Amino acid sequence: MRYTGVSFGYQFASLIGAGFTPMIAASLLVAFDGSSVPLSLLLAATAGTTILAAWSASETSGKNLETSKME
Repeated sequence: MRYTGVSFGYQFASLIGAGFTPMIAASLLVAFDGSSVPLSLLLAATAGTTILAAWSASETSGKNLETSKME
């Protein structure tokens, strides 16, 4: 179960990153006359999302995963 969750998250993030981010970055560059500030804000937002996801994930080390409830 843990491997499936990690793999799903990784594959979904790869799909979003590889598919839409270059298109969004190019659009931001055009819309803001070549300024890199919007790209920096995009990077900060994605880093914040990563930090939030890592912070909210619970540790399963030492827990019996077969008998524990999904939280």
